[in-house]
Amino acid sequence: MDNNGDVEVITGGYDHGLTNSSGQLRIWQWDGKELLLKANEEWRLVEGVYGVTVTGDPMGNTLVENIKVGDVDGDGVAEILTGGFAYDGQQMNAQLRIWNWDGTILVLEESHEWFIEDITEIKAIALDDVNGDGKMEILASGGAAVYGGFDVDSEPEAAFLTVWSWDGDILRLKNEEDWTIGEGVFAWNVDTGDVDGDGKTEIVTVGCMYINQLCDPDLRIWSLQGSSDSSTSNTFLVVAVVGTATAVSVVIVAYLFVRRKRNEVTSK
Repeated sequence: MDNNGDVEVITGGYDHGLTNSSGQLRIWQWDGKELLLKANEEWRLVEGVYGVTVTGDPMGNTLVENIKVGDVDGDGVAEILTGGFAYDGQQMNAQLRIWNWDGTILVLEESHEWFIEDITEIKAIALDDVNGDGKMEILASGGAAVYGGFDVDSEPEAAFLTVWSWDGDILRLKNEEDWTIGEGVFAWNVDTGDVDGDGKTEIVTVGCMYINQLCDPDLRIWSLQGSSDSSTSNTFLVVAVVGTATAVSVVIVAYLFVRRKRNEVTSK
């Protein structure tokens, strides 16, 4: 992380109990004999409160659910990306943070929170150039739900996939998609790779869709098409959807969903 030739260990999660949780990011070094704590950061948006799950059980105040490391602004120095959720006193916000560590100080470069429903959380992060512009994008997947979401007449959970860019100053939302299927769905993980050998990078999301109180897989393969120019619309092409209900079925989908470009976003 600090270009000193030594490999660091980075951990994320939460401290304290769920009714008082703080997001936690730690950097460690292992010298073969001792595990040394080099940096520790903990945070909350508000103090003394916590959010609840769809069933009303304590969910926490702030929590890190995934970490990735990569040079997302192209300055030659790797950043740390954390994703999870943070409670603001009313809604559970998805939270994406970008950190830098120089070997001594852990610096927060950017923090962005947003919500779709009462509960919105990032489950996974991936880093890759997914639109062929030569720059590394930040991908975040997760889901959104309403309080009391297990009630019969409530709105079903919806999964989301977002693509961001960070230039060291401005965090831009470049693409987004959300979807629901069955009785609700969450995108638990996201990764990238050239899965069909065509020389282009695909995005793969996998999660859980709910049918008859069962959790069945929801696997989707995406291709991101469109200009990197922030003034133009961007397009997600869904290449394949694989789901399981009573039997495994494969649905090949080819549709274009053009979304209006959002304005540049900055931290609250």
